Amino acid sequence: MKLHDIKRKELPALDDEFAKDANEEVETLEELKTQLKDKLTKDKEHQAEHAVRDTLVEKAAENAKIDIPEAMVNTEVDRMLQEFEQRLQSQGMNLELYFQFSGQDEEAMREQFKVDAEKRVRVNLTLEAIAIAENLEASDEDVDKEIAKMAEMYQRSAEEIKNIFAAQGGLENLKGDLKIQKAVEFLVDNSKTA
Repeated sequence: MKLHDIKRKELPALDDEFAKDANEEVETLEELKTQLKDKLTKDKEHQAEHAVRDTLVEKAAENAKIDIPEAMVNTEVDRMLQEFEQRLQSQGMNLELYFQFSGQDEEAMREQFKVDAEKRVRVNLTLEAIAIAENLEASDEDVDKEIAKMAEMYQRSAEEIKNIFAAQGGLENLKGDLKIQKAVEFLVDNSKTA
């Protein structure tokens, strides 16, 4: 065996030039470090906020005295199965192929999804009940603000986003989602830990 070449990867120097190449918004390495620390701090704060919200919502749902209709659970299982199938398709696979590889069938998967579906339905019904009890509604202004956020995120006009929702009958769904968000905010604002 004959060795022809030894290569060594040269890493760039951690200096102001590196910082400018990594992020056009900064001039110095120190600015880049500060920006990265700030982003990590904000990310951790968001994670903590979401954890608190999730815990409050779960506790509220656990304590709620709600009858869960089987039809709603079955509808949620259908939705979960559809979401799973879409994820598979995005990876170039389909449900039948997945069942062949996993040795599972649709009935077993539906049974597996049922526990989470019941939890989702319970949470949704609980938040709906809170929204009704507290007279929480999403106004047209709330919808417009949310559409403006989406337009900025997807770099499209608010009118385009609104038309997409309207064409799919999604404006009422968006309004319902915003009402649920208000119920979650109500829980957070009125919790003993807040």
